[in-house]
Amino acid sequence: MGSAVVGSVESLIERSTDKKVLRRHETVDRVLKAARELLTTDGEQALSLRKLAARTGLSPNTIYAHFGKQRSEIVDALIADALTDIGDVDDRELDVFKAGSTPWEAAVDQYLSHPDFYRAITLLRTGDRPFKHAQRNLIKVGRKAQELLLAALNDGLLKPDTDLPFLFEHLSLLFTGIADRWARQEIDAAAFRRHVLYAVFSALHVNATEAGQFLCAPYLSNTVLARRKARKA
Repeated sequence: MGSAVVGSVESLIERSTDKKVLRRHETVDRVLKAARELLTTDGEQALSLRKLAARTGLSPNTIYAHFGKQRSEIVDALIADALTDIGDVDDRELDVFKAGSTPWEAAVDQYLSHPDFYRAITLLRTGDRPFKHAQRNLIKVGRKAQELLLAALNDGLLKPDTDLPFLFEHLSLLFTGIADRWARQEIDAAAFRRHVLYAVFSALHVNATEAGQFLCAPYLSNTVLARRKARKA
Protein backbone atom coordinates (compact mmCIF):
# COMPACT_ATOMS: atom_id res chain seq x y z
CA MET A 1 0.00 0.00 0.00
CA GLY A 2 2.75 2.42 1.02
CA SER A 3 4.79 1.73 -2.12
CA ALA A 4 1.71 2.26 -4.30
CA VAL A 5 1.10 5.66 -2.72
CA VAL A 6 4.75 6.65 -3.17
CA GLY A 7 4.61 5.56 -6.80
CA SER A 8 1.44 7.56 -7.38
CA VAL A 9 2.98 10.67 -5.79
CA GLU A 10 6.15 10.30 -7.88
CA SER A 11 4.03 9.99 -11.03
CA LEU A 12 2.12 13.16 -10.16
CA ILE A 13 5.37 15.03 -9.52
CA GLU A 14 6.79 13.83 -12.81
CA ARG A 15 3.68 14.92 -14.75
CA SER A 16 3.72 18.28 -12.98
CA THR A 17 7.38 18.77 -13.86
CA ASP A 18 6.71 17.86 -17.50
CA LYS A 19 3.91 20.44 -17.66
CA LYS A 20 6.17 23.13 -16.18
CA VAL A 21 8.90 22.36 -18.72
CA LEU A 22 6.35 22.45 -21.54
CA ARG A 23 4.94 25.78 -20.36
CA ARG A 24 8.45 27.20 -20.11
CA HIS A 25 9.24 26.14 -23.68
CA GLU A 26 5.95 27.60 -24.92
CA THR A 27 6.65 30.90 -23.15
CA VAL A 28 10.18 31.11 -24.52
CA ASP A 29 8.93 30.34 -28.04
CA ARG A 30 6.24 33.06 -27.79
CA VAL A 31 8.74 35.66 -26.63
CA LEU A 32 11.34 34.75 -29.28
CA LYS A 33 8.70 34.84 -32.03
CA ALA A 34 7.59 38.29 -30.85
CA ALA A 35 11.21 39.44 -30.60
CA ARG A 36 11.90 38.38 -34.20
CA GLU A 37 8.80 40.25 -35.39
CA LEU A 38 9.71 43.42 -33.48
CA LEU A 39 13.31 43.23 -34.68
CA THR A 40 12.18 43.02 -38.30
CA THR A 41 9.61 45.81 -38.12
CA ASP A 42 11.03 48.23 -35.53
CA GLY A 43 14.70 47.36 -35.00
CA GLU A 44 16.72 46.33 -31.99
CA GLN A 45 15.55 49.25 -29.83
CA ALA A 46 12.07 47.70 -29.81
CA LEU A 47 13.27 44.69 -27.83
CA SER A 48 12.05 45.98 -24.47
CA LEU A 49 10.15 44.10 -21.79
CA ARG A 50 7.20 46.45 -22.23
CA LYS A 51 6.90 45.96 -25.99
CA LEU A 52 7.49 42.23 -25.78
CA ALA A 53 4.80 41.99 -23.11
CA ALA A 54 2.36 43.94 -25.28
CA ARG A 55 3.12 41.73 -28.29
CA THR A 56 2.87 38.40 -26.43
CA GLY A 57 0.19 39.14 -23.86
CA LEU A 58 2.58 37.98 -21.13
CA SER A 59 3.46 40.09 -18.11
CA PRO A 60 6.84 41.88 -18.03
CA ASN A 61 7.67 39.89 -14.89
CA THR A 62 7.15 36.60 -16.74
CA ILE A 63 9.48 37.68 -19.55
CA TYR A 64 12.00 38.95 -17.00
CA ALA A 65 11.93 35.56 -15.24
CA HIS A 66 12.91 33.81 -18.46
CA PHE A 67 15.25 36.31 -20.10
CA GLY A 68 16.31 38.93 -17.56
CA LYS A 69 15.74 42.65 -18.05
CA GLN A 70 18.67 43.52 -20.34
CA ARG A 71 18.11 43.85 -24.08
CA SER A 72 21.41 42.05 -24.63
CA GLU A 73 19.96 38.93 -22.99
CA ILE A 74 17.09 38.90 -25.48
CA VAL A 75 19.59 39.39 -28.31
CA ASP A 76 21.73 36.50 -27.05
CA ALA A 77 18.65 34.29 -26.83
CA LEU A 78 17.63 35.18 -30.39
CA ILE A 79 21.04 34.28 -31.77
CA ALA A 80 21.34 31.09 -29.72
CA ASP A 81 17.87 29.95 -30.80
CA ALA A 82 18.46 30.70 -34.47
CA LEU A 83 21.91 29.11 -34.49
CA THR A 84 20.65 25.69 -33.44
CA ASP A 85 19.76 24.53 -36.97
CA ILE A 86 22.77 25.90 -38.85
CA GLY A 87 24.84 23.13 -40.32
CA ASP A 88 27.93 23.42 -42.46
CA VAL A 89 27.67 24.91 -45.92
CA ASP A 90 27.27 22.25 -48.58
CA ASP A 91 30.24 21.05 -50.60
CA ARG A 92 28.94 22.04 -54.01
CA GLU A 93 31.50 22.93 -56.67
CA LEU A 94 31.57 26.70 -57.00
CA ASP A 95 32.36 28.63 -60.18
CA VAL A 96 32.28 32.42 -60.65
CA PHE A 97 30.68 32.27 -64.09
CA LYS A 98 28.66 29.02 -64.00
CA ALA A 99 24.89 29.23 -63.58
CA GLY A 100 23.70 27.76 -60.30
CA SER A 101 27.23 27.37 -58.95
CA THR A 102 28.38 30.89 -58.12
CA PRO A 103 29.52 31.73 -54.58
CA TRP A 104 26.84 34.40 -54.37
CA GLU A 105 24.08 31.93 -55.15
CA ALA A 106 25.50 29.65 -52.44
CA ALA A 107 25.36 32.58 -50.00
CA VAL A 108 21.75 33.39 -50.96
CA ASP A 109 20.83 29.72 -50.52
CA GLN A 110 22.41 29.76 -47.06
CA TYR A 111 20.35 32.80 -46.07
CA LEU A 112 17.11 31.35 -47.39
CA SER A 113 17.72 27.93 -45.80
CA HIS A 114 17.99 29.53 -42.32
CA PRO A 115 16.02 32.80 -42.56
CA ASP A 116 15.49 33.37 -38.82
CA PHE A 117 19.20 33.11 -38.09
CA TYR A 118 20.40 35.31 -40.96
CA ARG A 119 17.69 37.91 -40.39
CA ALA A 120 18.74 38.10 -36.75
CA ILE A 121 22.47 38.50 -37.36
CA THR A 122 21.85 40.93 -40.23
CA LEU A 123 19.59 43.19 -38.18
CA LEU A 124 21.65 42.93 -35.00
CA ARG A 125 25.11 43.27 -36.57
CA THR A 126 27.19 46.26 -35.48
CA GLY A 127 30.87 47.15 -35.46
CA ASP A 128 31.13 45.86 -31.90
CA ARG A 129 29.01 42.84 -32.67
CA PRO A 130 30.10 41.47 -36.09
CA PHE A 131 28.98 37.87 -35.40
CA LYS A 132 31.92 36.54 -37.40
CA HIS A 133 31.95 33.34 -35.33
CA ALA A 134 28.32 32.76 -36.29
CA GLN A 135 28.85 33.50 -40.00
CA ARG A 136 31.42 30.77 -40.60
CA ASN A 137 29.56 29.47 -43.67
CA LEU A 138 29.50 32.89 -45.33
CA ILE A 139 33.19 33.40 -44.53
CA LYS A 140 33.90 30.00 -46.09
CA VAL A 141 31.98 30.98 -49.24
CA GLY A 142 33.74 34.37 -49.30
CA ARG A 143 37.19 32.78 -49.22
CA LYS A 144 36.22 30.48 -52.06
CA ALA A 145 34.96 33.50 -54.02
CA GLN A 146 38.36 35.19 -53.62
CA GLU A 147 40.12 32.07 -54.90
CA LEU A 148 37.76 31.87 -57.88
CA LEU A 149 38.21 35.53 -58.79
CA LEU A 150 41.98 35.02 -58.83
CA ALA A 151 41.52 31.95 -61.03
CA ALA A 152 39.27 33.94 -63.38
CA LEU A 153 41.98 36.61 -63.65
CA ASN A 154 44.62 33.98 -64.44
CA ASP A 155 42.31 32.35 -66.99
CA GLY A 156 41.85 35.62 -68.86
CA LEU A 157 38.20 36.11 -67.89
CA LEU A 158 38.94 39.30 -65.93
CA LYS A 159 41.01 42.22 -67.21
CA PRO A 160 44.72 42.05 -66.29
CA ASP A 161 44.55 45.34 -64.36
CA THR A 162 41.55 44.27 -62.24
CA ASP A 163 42.01 45.21 -58.58
CA LEU A 164 40.85 41.93 -57.03
CA PRO A 165 40.70 43.09 -53.37
CA PHE A 166 38.63 46.11 -54.41
CA LEU A 167 36.37 43.98 -56.63
CA PHE A 168 35.78 41.43 -53.87
CA GLU A 169 35.01 44.17 -51.35
CA HIS A 170 32.64 45.82 -53.82
CA LEU A 171 30.82 42.54 -54.47
CA SER A 172 30.58 41.87 -50.72
CA LEU A 173 29.06 45.31 -50.11
CA LEU A 174 26.55 44.79 -52.92
CA PHE A 175 25.51 41.45 -51.42
CA THR A 176 25.29 42.88 -47.90
CA GLY A 177 23.10 45.79 -49.00
CA ILE A 178 20.64 43.49 -50.75
CA ALA A 179 20.69 41.01 -47.84
CA ASP A 180 19.81 43.87 -45.48
CA ARG A 181 16.75 44.69 -47.59
CA TRP A 182 15.68 41.03 -47.51
CA ALA A 183 16.23 40.88 -43.72
CA ARG A 184 13.90 43.87 -43.29
CA GLN A 185 11.38 42.10 -45.55
CA GLU A 186 11.51 44.88 -48.12
CA ILE A 187 12.06 42.24 -50.83
CA ASP A 188 11.08 38.58 -51.02
CA ALA A 189 13.28 35.54 -51.60
CA ALA A 190 12.95 35.61 -55.40
CA ALA A 191 13.87 39.30 -55.55
CA PHE A 192 16.79 38.69 -53.16
CA ARG A 193 18.29 36.13 -55.53
CA ARG A 194 17.51 38.17 -58.64
CA HIS A 195 18.96 41.43 -57.29
CA VAL A 196 22.12 39.70 -56.06
CA LEU A 197 22.80 38.04 -59.41
CA TYR A 198 22.15 41.21 -61.39
CA ALA A 199 24.34 43.35 -59.11
CA VAL A 200 27.18 40.83 -59.02
CA PHE A 201 27.27 40.15 -62.74
CA SER A 202 26.96 43.82 -63.61
CA ALA A 203 30.10 44.42 -61.53
CA LEU A 204 31.88 41.42 -63.03
CA HIS A 205 30.90 42.50 -66.55
CA VAL A 206 32.65 45.86 -66.07
CA ASN A 207 35.88 44.11 -65.06
CA ALA A 208 35.66 41.20 -67.49
CA THR A 209 37.47 40.58 -70.74
CA GLU A 210 35.42 39.84 -73.84
CA ALA A 211 35.40 36.15 -72.92
CA GLY A 212 34.24 36.94 -69.39
CA GLN A 213 31.56 39.34 -70.63
CA PHE A 214 30.23 36.58 -72.87
CA LEU A 215 29.76 34.41 -69.76
CA CYS A 216 28.09 37.27 -67.84
CA ALA A 217 25.59 38.06 -70.59
CA PRO A 218 23.05 35.27 -69.86
CA TYR A 219 22.79 36.33 -66.20
CA LEU A 220 22.21 39.94 -67.11
CA SER A 221 19.62 39.24 -69.81
CA ASN A 222 17.79 36.65 -67.68
CA THR A 223 17.59 38.88 -64.61
CA VAL A 224 16.36 41.83 -66.69
CA LEU A 225 13.59 39.62 -68.11
CA ALA A 226 12.76 38.34 -64.61
CA ARG A 227 12.55 41.88 -63.27
CA ARG A 228 10.19 42.91 -66.10
CA LYS A 229 7.96 39.89 -65.40
CA ALA A 230 7.94 40.71 -61.68
CA ARG A 231 6.88 44.31 -62.39
CA LYS A 232 4.04 43.15 -64.64
CA ALA A 233 2.87 40.68 -62.00
